[in-house]
Amino acid sequence: MRLVGLPAQTVAVGAPVASGTALSAANRVVSAYLRLAIVDALRTGHAGAGLGSLFSPGAAAQAGRHDGAIVTDAGLGPAKAPTMITATLGMTTLVDGNRVVAAVSAAISTKVTVTGPQHRYAVARTGELLLMPAFGTWHIVGYDLTVARTDLSTGVTTTTTATTGAKP
Repeated sequence: MRLVGLPAQTVAVGAPVASGTALSAANRVVSAYLRLAIVDALRTGHAGAGLGSLFSPGAAAQAGRHDGAIVTDAGLGPAKAPTMITATLGMTTLVDGNRVVAAVSAAISTKVTVTGPQHRYAVARTGELLLMPAFGTWHIVGYDLTVARTDLSTGVTTTTTATTGAKP
């Protein structure tokens, strides 16, 4: 199982970015999210260990309590066959007057077709992750995600959206 197509397209809002360090850190968080929430979940049936640590405490609580089926693909796996996941990522940075990245909005779009233990599904996830630094570490502090899952054996599609606010 592998993730393909993830070079980030970046736009800076405000002043030019003084250093790419913050943007690189935010990109690592988004890449880890995709690996733990989608790739690992489809491989094993469970979201990868450490997924919650990518979120701020408030966003992690919301994702764990109410939005798990939207934030991850846990429960669809383990996949019975190799699965290719395609993804696109666009990052918009908010830069302060000192040219420091204050926030990153990561627009994601993923598509996968997976044969799980009971059914074959097509899953499309789109939306945005809002990332901000807290105590020197970048976290997902908010999200607005929509996931559409089509059971390919029945043709039934279920679409669900979840949004949580930013609280670093």
